[in-house]
Amino acid sequence: MPATKNNTGITLVEILIGIVVSGIIVASMYGSFQVVNNTFQNSNAQSGVNQNFRRAILMLSQDIKKAGYSDYGQETQRLLTDVPLRIFDDEDGNQSIEIIYQANGNSYRTTYSVNGHSRVSPALVGTRELTKRVNQWSTANNSWGAANANNDRTFDFEIVLPFISTLEFDLANQNGQLSPSPTPANPQDFMAGNFGTVTIVIGQTLINNPNNEIISATTVLLKNLNQW
Repeated sequence: MPATKNNTGITLVEILIGIVVSGIIVASMYGSFQVVNNTFQNSNAQSGVNQNFRRAILMLSQDIKKAGYSDYGQETQRLLTDVPLRIFDDEDGNQSIEIIYQANGNSYRTTYSVNGHSRVSPALVGTRELTKRVNQWSTANNSWGAANANNDRTFDFEIVLPFISTLEFDLANQNGQLSPSPTPANPQDFMAGNFGTVTIVIGQTLINNPNNEIISATTVLLKNLNQW
């Protein structure tokens, strides 16, 4: 009786089953990778937002603290036609702030506002940015002058924080009473002794998630207004 050969091998059905199972495994791995990658990108974006917030809040706080500052012995040279701190309502739901102070015998005005178009990149046109400018008072022209190339304190335009969604300022007197909000037609002026603190509120959206707004706030003590 002839010996029977044991012919073992992989059938077509088994090959197809193996391909399907392998595809499921690869798809699951790819999905997991996408989840991890998106989490990593969101984490990096959040970290960048936090760093930008800290920088913007610090810059605003330092400049607001200068409101009403005068060099020692130069107090009588302050501007009598302006107030050291002024808040505007910009009609788009945001506010802007003007800060006037003195340094080295000269008067400066720092303005923070929300710009409705991007100068960072043409691809970002339509986004809003927190911008800063600094002007020096010209005694010859009796007006605020443009940026001076010979004076590094002045400049016409600087982007402080991109993708701005909110910019507001809440002011309170020494007793903690909030001041009335300014209107588009009536900016709020703040004179000596009237107000004690400014609370800065900034909102920013993420590039990859414009529906997600992150809010940051801090309070600054106005300690130089008593010089005006």
